[in-house]
Amino acid sequence: GNSLTEISPDIHKCRSLKSLDIRGNLLQDLTCLYKCDHLVDLRADYNHINSIDNPNWPKMVALSVSNNNMCKVEFDHKMLHLRILDLSGNRIGLLPDGFFTFSPNVEYVNLNENQLTALPESLGELAKMVKFTAAKNQLAECTFEFAKMNKLKILDLHNNNLKRLSNDFWMAPMLTILNLSSNFFSCLPVPPAQGDVPLCNNLEELYMGENQCRNEILLQLANCRELRRLNLSMNDIYDFPNGLSCFGRLTELYLSHNQLSSLPDDINKLTRLKVLCVNNNRLSTLPGELC
Repeated sequence: GNSLTEISPDIHKCRSLKSLDIRGNLLQDLTCLYKCDHLVDLRADYNHINSIDNPNWPKMVALSVSNNNMCKVEFDHKMLHLRILDLSGNRIGLLPDGFFTFSPNVEYVNLNENQLTALPESLGELAKMVKFTAAKNQLAECTFEFAKMNKLKILDLHNNNLKRLSNDFWMAPMLTILNLSSNFFSCLPVPPAQGDVPLCNNLEELYMGENQCRNEILLQLANCRELRRLNLSMNDIYDFPNGLSCFGRLTELYLSHNQLSSLPDDINKLTRLKVLCVNNNRLSTLPGELC
């Protein structure tokens, strides 16, 4: 690989430069690029960059500065064209509440492997976001305004310190894949008793392994009839109720490391089930209906 330690201060004069890939170097800052207002695509992963402080990148579409040494990232200029933002693998402990007001059209955000304890309030304004991931942080609360996030399909918050989601969780219009593994959830928010519940019509994959979930979680999911993959391993579930027809689309079910002493007699109703993991429970026999 290269071993660049600095960038020419005149690089902003290269007006035709649209895409710049400087991954895998020894750069400590990007100051010389702050005036490159013509940049569309910047990849500066795997360097030693300490911070990004108010660059002027009005045309930026894809910005990737993962696996650096950043503690601070601030934007003070609009980036209305930004669609992809990757800040994973850094040491960011705080993002300003208004952080996303400068990039309201972003569609994919990766904040994995940082030191975040909270998410910016402006996150709820990202109506065009399709995928958001902030796994392996120290998040203690989730401030999503799910009902406003009209295009969010994938949400990954595994390996945090989360105990609950906001009450409008069930109103997420398009959420298809949700990963909440390795947190401290005992259950999900109480579903609405009446009216249309968008999440129940769209959720296909739910990962909640290694939490503190009890039997209640299964009752809460009973109306999620589109579920294909459900992982509830490493929880405290001791009874799986009958009435499995509500999970008729399941192809994979993971219940390992719970307290189950039996499985429901009507498990044969899961006619599409291809994978069933129930190791490390208290089972003494399996239903004959599995044969």
